[in-house]
Amino acid sequence: MNRKKAIEILQKQKQKLDNPNFLKDENWVFQTASYIKDFFGESSTEYFFISKFEFTAYYSKPDSKQDAIGRLNAKTPKAKKYLENCIETISNKGLYKHPKKNLVSDKSNFELIGIVITISIFVFWIGYWVKSVELFSSKNKTENSTSFLSNTVSQKITNPKEKSM
Repeated sequence: MNRKKAIEILQKQKQKLDNPNFLKDENWVFQTASYIKDFFGESSTEYFFISKFEFTAYYSKPDSKQDAIGRLNAKTPKAKKYLENCIETISNKGLYKHPKKNLVSDKSNFELIGIVITISIFVFWIGYWVKSVELFSSKNKTENSTSFLSNTVSQKITNPKEKSM
């Protein structure tokens, strides 16, 4: 989602508050909270505010019903101001980007240390094995060249005719 779409969604939520036929209830709060969570993240102050917001007003017998309606109507400007602030914040800062996880981000330190030690031992073992194979092959080459030299020298000693040629 981009900034423009997020601002458009919040403008629609604000227009719902301006509509006198729209029932201002918890459904509006839930829907707005869902949007705010996506736009700002779950740990943001914006989400904290809207998750605690209520479109309810309680009254007891000493209070009149008109007082309760007045308190309920006083919440609408507060919600509109909140949405205006959210729109301004998105305009200035942009949207929340969820952190991307990689292969090691969900591993504990203990697991990471174990993995590093295991890989180190494996690399050391491969190096040791390669070195021993290299020494073995160079030893065989040396033995083969030594035997070839000794064979040609012994043939020259036993066959003196080749020596004069």
